[in-house]
Amino acid sequence: MIHADYILNCVLVCSDMFYQIALYIVIRQNREVTIMAGNGKSGDNRRHGAVKGRSQTQTGSGHWVKRDTSTGRFMDVKSDGTKFKGVRKEK
Repeated sequence: MIHADYILNCVLVCSDMFYQIALYIVIRQNREVTIMAGNGKSGDNRRHGAVKGRSQTQTGSGHWVKRDTSTGRFMDVKSDGTKFKGVRKEK
């Protein structure tokens, strides 16, 4: 029997050689089950969260260009045709 205010946090850790994902299962007051993904721990040599102050857009030739949102200046172009990781796309 689960009381109405009881919160159950079960940590399921799926680890791989290159990344680690932590899943938390939370049972809330209305008995709805929510699964939340965590970023793992800091210092694991990867990005946590989005890059702030940057956006990216695709050129006509298919290359992705990174732009500074405060000045509007183009900063970097990727030559391999893949997107920048963690940088939001312009609409």
